[in-house]
Amino acid sequence: MRQNTQWRDLTRAQQTWIVLLSSVELTLTTIAALDLARRPAERLRGRKAWWWPALFVQPFGPVLYLTLGRLQEREESTDDDGDGRGDRSDQEADQPPGSESAGPPLHS
Repeated sequence: MRQNTQWRDLTRAQQTWIVLLSSVELTLTTIAALDLARRPAERLRGRKAWWWPALFVQPFGPVLYLTLGRLQEREESTDDDGDGRGDRSDQEADQPPGSESAGPPLHS
C-alpha cells in the first residue's frame, strides 16, 4: 500500500510549481467569475446558468469561458434599427444632409 505524500516530502521545485499553478488557476477562476457576474446574458454564448458550474471544472472551465463563452463586440449585433446594414450605416444615416465625407483622404 502506498503512503500519502505530504507537502514536506515534495522537492522545492515541486512545491514551487504547485504554488505557481494554483495561483494561476485561482486568478483565472476569479477573473472569469467576476466577468460572468457583470456581463449581461445577451453577451454570452449559452446560458449564464450553464457557465457558473463550468467555471469550477478546473482548470478547463475558466479557460473555456474566457475564450469561448463571451461574445466579443464584433460578434454582437450592432443593427439598432433593423435595416440589416449595421452600425456604420446607422451613424451615416444620422448625419445631417450635405455632411457626408467623400471617403478617406488621398495620399500623394
